[in-house]
Amino acid sequence: MRILRVGVAALATAVVVWVLGARFSVGGMHLPRLGPFLSPFTGFWVDGDRSDRIPASLRLPGLHGEVTVLWDDRRVPHVFASDDHDLYLAQGWLTARDRLFQMDFGTRAAEGRLSEIVGPVALEWDRFRRRIGIPIAAEAAIRALDGDPGTREALHAFAAGVNAWIDGLSVARLPLEYKILDMRPERWSPYRSAVLLKSMSWLLTGESRDLALTRARDALGGDVVRTLYPDEPRFYSPIVPRGTPFPFVPLPALPAPAGTEPAAVPRAAEPGEAAALGSNNWAVAAERSASGHALLSSDPHLPLTLPSVWHEIRLHGPDQDVYGVTLPGAPGVLIGFNDHVAWGETNAYSDVLDWYVVRFRDDTRQEYLLDGEWKPVTWRTETIRVRGGEDVVERIPIVHQGPVPYAAGERPFDPSVPAGAAMRWTGHDPSQEMRAFLALDRARGVDDVLAALRFFACPGQNFAFAADDGRVGIVHAGRFPVRRTDQGKFLLDGTASANDWAGFVPFEQLPQVIAPARGWVGSANQKPTDATYPYWLGWRYGLDRDLRIEERLDALPRATIENVMEMQNDTVSLHARRMLSVALGALDAAALEGDARRAYEALRGWNLRFDADAIAPTVFDAWQRAVSRAMWGKRLPEEAPSPGRDVTDDLVTHDPGSPWFDDPATPEREMRDDVLRSTFRAAVERLAAGHGSYGEGWRWGVVRRTRIAHVARIPGMGREVSASGQYGVLHVVTGSAGQSWRMVVELSRPPRAWAVYPGGQSGNPGSRFYDDRIPAWIEGRLDPVAHPAGPDSTSERVVARTVLEAAP
Repeated sequence: MRILRVGVAALATAVVVWVLGARFSVGGMHLPRLGPFLSPFTGFWVDGDRSDRIPASLRLPGLHGEVTVLWDDRRVPHVFASDDHDLYLAQGWLTARDRLFQMDFGTRAAEGRLSEIVGPVALEWDRFRRRIGIPIAAEAAIRALDGDPGTREALHAFAAGVNAWIDGLSVARLPLEYKILDMRPERWSPYRSAVLLKSMSWLLTGESRDLALTRARDALGGDVVRTLYPDEPRFYSPIVPRGTPFPFVPLPALPAPAGTEPAAVPRAAEPGEAAALGSNNWAVAAERSASGHALLSSDPHLPLTLPSVWHEIRLHGPDQDVYGVTLPGAPGVLIGFNDHVAWGETNAYSDVLDWYVVRFRDDTRQEYLLDGEWKPVTWRTETIRVRGGEDVVERIPIVHQGPVPYAAGERPFDPSVPAGAAMRWTGHDPSQEMRAFLALDRARGVDDVLAALRFFACPGQNFAFAADDGRVGIVHAGRFPVRRTDQGKFLLDGTASANDWAGFVPFEQLPQVIAPARGWVGSANQKPTDATYPYWLGWRYGLDRDLRIEERLDALPRATIENVMEMQNDTVSLHARRMLSVALGALDAAALEGDARRAYEALRGWNLRFDADAIAPTVFDAWQRAVSRAMWGKRLPEEAPSPGRDVTDDLVTHDPGSPWFDDPATPEREMRDDVLRSTFRAAVERLAAGHGSYGEGWRWGVVRRTRIAHVARIPGMGREVSASGQYGVLHVVTGSAGQSWRMVVELSRPPRAWAVYPGGQSGNPGSRFYDDRIPAWIEGRLDPVAHPAGPDSTSERVVARTVLEAAP
């Protein structure tokens, strides 16, 4: 018996040892070895809040001289260096100190390398990223550095700083996520910074609707599609004020070939819904400012993550003193201010991606047809390493327009990508966006801003800026192709070179305005010009927020800092203002009972604000979604996207007898009021089914929770919050995206600024600076930005000092 007990104990011990050292996978996803993860010496236990400890001094390999870092009470580092090399090296070290895992994991995901971390479950994601050419785009950006030694030096110095941090890490000090995923940091390089920026370019290029609109045109006809998906929005205020002359001769587009449409549209999955990404910015000139100084407001709308998508920093070098935020992994400041200018970007939404249906000679895809001749295909080989499995080799065909991500008949990872089509994307071209940002960091006035923006290519962005001379301006910046009207709105025939782009709009001819008579500039992803602009830039733009910016600023003869901050938190819906009186007028209030009656009364007394503690916005949101489903769900082909909200609004408010209100499944002819009544009942019933009877559970902040997820979607490391706002109001917050950074700057001497973002400086979940700014962000508060005068500052807001010295 004793021998049996010893044998069982030995077997149990062996099993424990094996379990702690073995690797497992569930559903194709790799799980960490439990032994290293649970180790009391190197496992997750030792992370704690170690990153909150600030060293007084240390030696950093690669420095030329001494660098001083002042840490303020918001945990923002202020870096003072005597040359640019040391400035960017220190920035790389500091960014890695706070955000190493985010940088490392994010670039691997962007490049298509998740399978080497989590196994086969990520294989289709990786294939997609390789096939759309994120590595191709990053390589092109690195080639462009040959023409710009300054940017090349900045990227190499930044990489050296990141690697200095990595080199100093023991296994015990690895960020927690490395232990959870059982991985190790990969060394940094300028290429990885390029991957990061090109991935953001792809995100902001936006979901393509070319395939969906082609299907809609085939089913409904061109006239109907032009009505439902117009180039000119129903309600908008262009970035360049209406009536502004365009005194230049535009470059000509290529003449249309005899057959401009592809012979056949390849089938793919139904398009999904686009993410609610965008941004707001505006700048008020000195003559319209209560302080007599120009003001700038910037709030980019991006996916909300922990750690935050942004890292806040100040960089003080021999010819710059810039403050703001950057993407962790890139040197310099991307949105911010210096002593002379302040700037912020919004997504341009102009079309920089077209799809060309390719005709291959046979299934080998070695040749493709162009202008009646068979041309050779170039092939790119990508090897995807799969943890716990065999490597996967991808061979991607490339024609003169670009890569062909999926063969005809394949099911694309992203259903908006057409199978059998080549992509022409400006992100694949050599470009120098990083050079543009580093030049903005040093800009001393409007002329310097304009010179910097000449280097900006992709994605298109609206750069609003304010200067210390009181002037403001905005540029719809980027490389926008010269095309015929609607060329690229639908799939193009790739067999005719006449369907290619004819060049790019010259910088001087881009939509832009400097020192406008109205005293302000602003953008919110809307169409940049009126119909008199001679180039076709696209058709799908943001709605309503631009009109609210115009309404608010035109009503402020002398704008204050408080006015600008309050505007960032404005939750008034112009969509609701247009629709509500008409919609309520269609209801028979006397016949409403129970939840329906209470919902009606809530709407009748609503102030049109999407506030978290209100019930009316929940009812209105559910109702307008029901109206959209009723109008478009049965009348459009399955593949067609729903028309824009402006089209629906226009029909509801101006065309009550439109045939689009009629349900083809019923013998009766439905009119607008019929739809409004039936959809109100349906919306109330849906809310009651999902959230109980009318009451606290119907509040907007309860029904529409906002998830701030961990960058690697690791459970327990994100936050779920209740926040005011909606995608159609100035205070943009959705279920997973929103105002990722709020900044207000006054160009006084010295400048004053206020800022907040939904997260914290640290990427360590055990740090008190991991998510400490979320409460202020929810409440709509902006913190005053510290700006110590120099490295010897005794400001009460400086809480710590680190001296970095060159290692021997």
